[in-house]
Amino acid sequence: MCQAVLRGGVVCAYDVALLEMLSVPLIAPLPSLAASVNTKSGSKRIFAAADVIAFPSIYDLFDPSLQI
Repeated sequence: MCQAVLRGGVVCAYDVALLEMLSVPLIAPLPSLAASVNTKSGSKRIFAAADVIAFPSIYDLFDPSLQI
């Protein structure tokens, strides 16, 4: 059984409704702060800084010069 859900980005109403039905706590940032972590890279940086165990991955690959 899931003990809690850790969400690194913006939480939608469906997430909240589902977790309430399942009686599972949600750990997430305030909506006003979520914009800075609303990307996978933003979340990965925060989790890495907090020494949270996560799957190995590559992040922060965005290059503004490649934008259309």
